[in-house]
Amino acid sequence: MEAALNVTGDNIDPRVPQRRTIDRLRMGAAAEVLADDAVTQFHPYALLAQGKATEAVRQAEANAAARPEFSRAQEIYLQALYETRSWSEIAEFFDEKFGDLESYRRFFLDPNYVHLIAAFSALEHPMADETIAFAADAYEQAKISRNHLQEKMVEWAEFLTLTGDEDGAFSVIEAAIDEHGGSAAYGRNPVFHQLSDEKRFKSVLDSIETHMNGERAKLGLDPFEIQRAPLDPTGGS
Repeated sequence: MEAALNVTGDNIDPRVPQRRTIDRLRMGAAAEVLADDAVTQFHPYALLAQGKATEAVRQAEANAAARPEFSRAQEIYLQALYETRSWSEIAEFFDEKFGDLESYRRFFLDPNYVHLIAAFSALEHPMADETIAFAADAYEQAKISRNHLQEKMVEWAEFLTLTGDEDGAFSVIEAAIDEHGGSAAYGRNPVFHQLSDEKRFKSVLDSIETHMNGERAKLGLDPFEIQRAPLDPTGGS
């Protein structure tokens, strides 16, 4: 395990307009993010949004290795591994860098547990059940505090989809639309291919797209059509 993990919450680069960049990604403006040299650590997210998962993993791994103390770089690397179903690599990353969930939580402050749940469940890792309990608690806390609620709703919908609870997943997604309009992530995330009710899912994406394009219009951006993620999660480069 690495000795010097930053647990103070200060490992966010203040020079990067993170909120605006994440909003642009959510609204489908991946090309704009790739063209912005000031936010290179977000380029893997943009590549994932374009279906270039193999290229995204390569860049995310390089970014994470270059800045091991920077939580955003490590988070994006985990996301790239997750979207390419690289379960062993996720487990190895966790074991080598953290070793326990409390260290993982402190380093990221608002961690995505679904990455670990998916990997641990697939590998029958001994920490799978404990990680699910951590994720459930984080979701309940977000509903109370409303901090990072949008991200936690996406994550919990992913978890419910992965465990086969389609009604629960749809309920969370539809609640997210009522809460904040939803996110284009529901369209591009390969996990949601497992939802079998195509008509209901199309209705969900149509609602998100309507809200998203309203927000894009305010920023002077052209309308954007949400695309379903490719069936092959590796995507190619």
